[in-house]
Amino acid sequence: MTRWTIALRLLAACVWLLSGSALAGSLKIDDPAAFARTRSLGDLIAGAKISGRPVHIVFVHGIHATGPGTASKFMRGLCRYAPVDCPKGGAFERTERKTFDLGPRPAGAAVMNSLIWPTQDDWTASQTFVDRYEFGRAGQTLVVVDEVNWWPLLFPLKCRFIVAPDARLSGVDKKDLGLCLDNAPPYHPWITEAEYAAALQGPKISGGGALANASVKQQLVNWGLADSVITLGPMRTLVGRTMEQAFAYAAAFHGMALEDQDFVVVSESLGSFAVLDAAANQAGETPTARAVMGGAADLYFFANQLSLLELARITDLGDDAGQQPGSGGLLQRWARGPRRVRAAGEPALRPRQIIAFSDPSDALTFDVPRLLTQDGSEAAIVVNVYDRNEFDWFGLIADPVKAHTGHSGNDAVLRLMFGVKGR
Repeated sequence: MTRWTIALRLLAACVWLLSGSALAGSLKIDDPAAFARTRSLGDLIAGAKISGRPVHIVFVHGIHATGPGTASKFMRGLCRYAPVDCPKGGAFERTERKTFDLGPRPAGAAVMNSLIWPTQDDWTASQTFVDRYEFGRAGQTLVVVDEVNWWPLLFPLKCRFIVAPDARLSGVDKKDLGLCLDNAPPYHPWITEAEYAAALQGPKISGGGALANASVKQQLVNWGLADSVITLGPMRTLVGRTMEQAFAYAAAFHGMALEDQDFVVVSESLGSFAVLDAAANQAGETPTARAVMGGAADLYFFANQLSLLELARITDLGDDAGQQPGSGGLLQRWARGPRRVRAAGEPALRPRQIIAFSDPSDALTFDVPRLLTQDGSEAAIVVNVYDRNEFDWFGLIADPVKAHTGHSGNDAVLRLMFGVKGR
């Protein structure tokens, strides 16, 4: 071993130690006393074999979704830490793919005078869907995971109006441009071969952006915050239809009544907002989502953005302000809203709980506030958990995308969710 090799290894060890205080995997709980009153997902699943009510998990992705499979890392944790039987090798086989019908093509829908869905094929390619997975033990279904895929609604807007045009400004985002051109279902060629080739030519304006700046813009803005802008606008209606049909699909599992299933929502960033927005049923178009969420006592948020997104729902500005109906606080609406009917022989309904995970290095996450009733009592148990999804080098920088999207693959997060001791 040469002196240079030894020196490099010593340098690597120093870097490791210096970054160790922010090592991926560490956890901090903001309110241990409140957390002690929560029930783990593992306990809920273990009880399913006794109660006969399957645990029905609705998994909803957030920003930066690039295709199906967003729940796969979470399901690996389910197989590792919950009492269910899983396929060998970790190759999950879905029970069914349920594609939704979002209604007639909005033929005139446009951005900057350019149509979003010029053809029926375009509209068909934007239909959302759920991939269902079932996990059992000894012939009994214990857990159902419904992975809600609503990213197809977002692709045409991002690909055509943001990602491809921005190549000449900030730089080439080749990976995501490839997704925009992909013709293999469930993908769709949202840009033409000519547009793809033109984008690959790269910056034509002042030499493009600095490498780090361009990457942040492409991943957090073009492929991330753009999702939030889309969802907060008129596309909110189509997102709501997706959530309504997803929850209706979950509610109809094997013909069971709502009280015969224990519903759990695991949602990432913008997905939490989309779910709660549907559960509020403000326009009267998402009653099933409201009913199912009324029966869900367990919410797990990865990279919560509600504090930011609620800023778009200001209320009481006056009748002439032209705003949509305000949210009245989507979290408060859920926490104070009606609950499901208690099943025969079932003990008292458990308190509602939210466990929210945030990586402090994530630029797009915020705490979930305490939720109180009008008399000041607790409307739901709220616990904020701080994890590390990526190395924080010298306390200066961490990968912003991994910090935001890495919760479902973080073993420390999964161990806490499933109640594994020694966390």
